[in-house]
Amino acid sequence: MDNTNPMGNGFQPALTGMWAPAKASNGLPQTDRQQAEPRARRHDPATSHMAANEARTLASEHKAKVLRALKALGTAGKDQIARHTGLFGIQVSRRTSDLRDDGLIEATGELVKSDAGRKETAWRLTAAGAMAMEAAGKHDAREGGADGRS
Repeated sequence: MDNTNPMGNGFQPALTGMWAPAKASNGLPQTDRQQAEPRARRHDPATSHMAANEARTLASEHKAKVLRALKALGTAGKDQIARHTGLFGIQVSRRTSDLRDDGLIEATGELVKSDAGRKETAWRLTAAGAMAMEAAGKHDAREGGADGRS
């Protein structure tokens, strides 16, 4: 059997398991949505698969930061969450959309003033989000990482 890739350079990336989701290192559950969204195609180069796995891990870390911020703040808009976490507003926007779709946060129905003086949605943890945070706290305690760092 020929071990070369279609590009003919003799490099055959290991594709086994590349469609499997990365395990969440923060103790938060991975959702069906995360598992259903491959970030690299089967025939992409190994570097694309590595980048996809890193992006998945980074998104998971950002979600955990947003959840921790909402646990600490109670309710907050995107800009307040961004200030609290050190993330950019666009990163918070993407993660709040994901977390809303995952059922971990919800809009309060109130609008808060953004840094630019416009109105933006206020967010809070759902009951499922609070349970996920509690489970993550237990995971951190088992791993020795419950030091509160984001």
